[in-house]
Amino acid sequence: MGCRSRSLRRNIPLRPQTAAELDSRAQTHAHLIWAKILAVDSTCQVDLLKEGGHKYFISALSDPLFSLEYKRVAAFVLTKLVCDYPPAQEQCTQSNLVSVCLELLHSDYSELRLWSALCLGYTWSGFDAARWRGVRDSAQEKLYPLLGDPHPEVRAGVVFALGRFMGAAPGRVTEHSVIVGKHVAMTMVTRVQSDCSPLVRFELIAALSPVVLQTLAVYVSLYESTVASVDLFPVVRMPEQPETSERSGTPDSPPADSAYNSDNNNEDDLAIERVQKISRCHQLDQLASSSKSNVSAAVWRTLMHLACDPHPEVHRGAQQLVSLVAAKATAMRLRRRSFAEVASSPPPPPPPPDPSRKFMRRRSIGPISSGGLFNILATSPKLATVHSDSETVPSRGPCPASPILTPHSTHFSISRKMFDRGPSAPRRTPGEKGSLESGELKEAETAKEVPSSPETTTRGTGVGSPPPGLQSNRFLDWCTKRFRDAHTRRLVPEDPRSAEFAFRETRYLGNAAVRRECRADLRRAPISQLSCNQFRCRTRNVAAKLSFHPYNDTLAVVDGSSIVFYDWQLGNCVNQIDNRHLPGAFLTDFALINTHESDAMVLTAASDGGVRVWDGGGRGLVAAWQPFPGRAESARLRLAWDQSTCVLVVGGVGRTIRAFDARTESLRCEFPAGCDAPLSALVGDFEGRGLVVAGYADGTAKAYDFRVSSASMKTTTLGEHKSGLINVHLQRATGDGKVLTASEDGDIKLWDPRFSESVRTMRLGESLSAFEAHPRTEIFSVGSTTNRHIEVYNLAGDRLNQLRFYDDFVGQRIGAVCSLGFHPYRVMLASGTADSYVSIYSLEKERRDR
Repeated sequence: MGCRSRSLRRNIPLRPQTAAELDSRAQTHAHLIWAKILAVDSTCQVDLLKEGGHKYFISALSDPLFSLEYKRVAAFVLTKLVCDYPPAQEQCTQSNLVSVCLELLHSDYSELRLWSALCLGYTWSGFDAARWRGVRDSAQEKLYPLLGDPHPEVRAGVVFALGRFMGAAPGRVTEHSVIVGKHVAMTMVTRVQSDCSPLVRFELIAALSPVVLQTLAVYVSLYESTVASVDLFPVVRMPEQPETSERSGTPDSPPADSAYNSDNNNEDDLAIERVQKISRCHQLDQLASSSKSNVSAAVWRTLMHLACDPHPEVHRGAQQLVSLVAAKATAMRLRRRSFAEVASSPPPPPPPPDPSRKFMRRRSIGPISSGGLFNILATSPKLATVHSDSETVPSRGPCPASPILTPHSTHFSISRKMFDRGPSAPRRTPGEKGSLESGELKEAETAKEVPSSPETTTRGTGVGSPPPGLQSNRFLDWCTKRFRDAHTRRLVPEDPRSAEFAFRETRYLGNAAVRRECRADLRRAPISQLSCNQFRCRTRNVAAKLSFHPYNDTLAVVDGSSIVFYDWQLGNCVNQIDNRHLPGAFLTDFALINTHESDAMVLTAASDGGVRVWDGGGRGLVAAWQPFPGRAESARLRLAWDQSTCVLVVGGVGRTIRAFDARTESLRCEFPAGCDAPLSALVGDFEGRGLVVAGYADGTAKAYDFRVSSASMKTTTLGEHKSGLINVHLQRATGDGKVLTASEDGDIKLWDPRFSESVRTMRLGESLSAFEAHPRTEIFSVGSTTNRHIEVYNLAGDRLNQLRFYDDFVGQRIGAVCSLGFHPYRVMLASGTADSYVSIYSLEKERRDR
């Protein structure tokens, strides 16, 4: 349906024709018509249910003669039909929709698995009959395997379905439903917490929010026993969503559309303290074993870790949920303090006699029902005024709920709910006796902004309802976008007739030309000098790491908390990416990925424990996750990226190294590091030999065989160095796969990773601060902080040249060398010095032009 058909849809009688097509039982375009209608206007679900179309689509799902694509569209139609529509939920449950969708979860088509999971989630959302049908069919056991699905959208849909499966309708909570909910919550927390996809982690927070609100008192006690002891979240108000703005694209104006921007968010100073306190709070790790409710402790620990997530949406959602618990804990603490102060104060003198009180005493002679006297006092306007003026009411005898113990008791009914605030009491002036102090009054007003009972509201921002956005249909709306587009055939990027295919083909041919041009220089590099200073600029901070783009004339420099791109041909800054990590953190490593495309992505690792992927084209954050959740203290993450296999290896926290698959956004494997020293370098060759080499600060290097499982992984220890390693290089394009290691005392060793003894040792006789080897020719470079020079060697140990001074009129001496970097294909060397200069050296002009 095109744009004109979409505008005339309501004037054309499509629905009778659609009903006739549904009765024909033929594979016509009826499913596409209803999918288009429900994608644009979801209120048409009433007409579909009235015509009995749900029976046709349910039978299509169970019929093996229909194609998988047809079943995908049918599952979408049924999902939109049962979404927030109880009559459709009842009719579809009676038509055995739950059992049919459970059978489709094992389909080979990922889109069908996704819509089957979403259809299940909306079918039993708030509808106990469908939920118990799922319990009877062991729906949770059939959904658990999909938590490891290779597609992140499917995993998010499964988490959504399990989250709706846990929440029971108000007043219908039974012991069996509680047991099932705890088992589902524990399984999701264990398997989803460390998922790399922010979409899946956000759905996990939305799924856990009803669990927290149903047992709010348990989480309040957990908050008081762990978080309140370290003052982790002192702010109890709901955090406001920061205003977003478009990225300007200029290097000097970092984007301001993140919750971590220090210029736009006043709570940034508290964020880094929260991360540090979480890592130091050992009660969170010991909570699951010491608490009476292990499930609640595990859920609370997960929420605390997600509250420090590097992705803004996940961080904001978890922090809102934790703030709700903190607000409830503050309100209960103020209530207990108020009761204790009133109970400890001496009883006031009796008020003067009043005729109206005598009349009330005569009326109340005789047996008084439970709460009868207090109800009379609360419903009498005159007595309420007298009580508010005299502050007390005499009591005939001891009574635990007597108004003499509570100054606001006349405004509450004794039969009220446990956490119901009741009518609003008149405010007292600060000078009156029994009023709160100014500081307590502000805290009480902050706590009173949020309701106190889950039964008070169903939606909103209170304690009794999930935070805004967690229980919405954002994920369903995002998945529905593809059905709202016109069902015309579009040219895919792999189609040779498409413009994108032609652009990529031109780009790939240009990349191949660059590689051919560099072959002659690579052959001459082991006997040539890199003495031509081709580029030099001054940065705001010392360049911690440098990286060339393989095909563009750009150099990426870590400048403080940002990554700045310089055009070394034109000599100017062309782009800047602000990592937007937590205040006080710093970048520990970064890498350029997808460099064969026009806009390469940037992969960064920061000391706050987060790994982020930024779009080099200026479209902002692509993905972010914590490789080691809950272990962010003093994290010095190191990255090893392989473009051919899209595998990322991360280490630097604890004694574990993890490998992640970027295509599926999931953890691929995990293996022990076998060393307690800090990690200083990490490299890998995943496509060829499957080898990962890690260098440590105690002078040892370990080679791990990535091809076998973590249980039977073989490790080779390379431990002849007597001081800490500064860098490790793995030869992939040159040589026979040797490993180069450099230590701080100036020893360069060449290793065969199959043996624990070095092949060759080169002693430079000076302390080193930087080391880098060219990936495609047999040369390497070292830098020194004491002698302030850069030296270039070949693998035979011959020094090719030495760089001591800048190539300008003054001839200034270079600063202490902090970082080095070779171009992946060209014979070019970049250096960063302590005087905040970045320089690029290449082959001699006459030799290069020859």
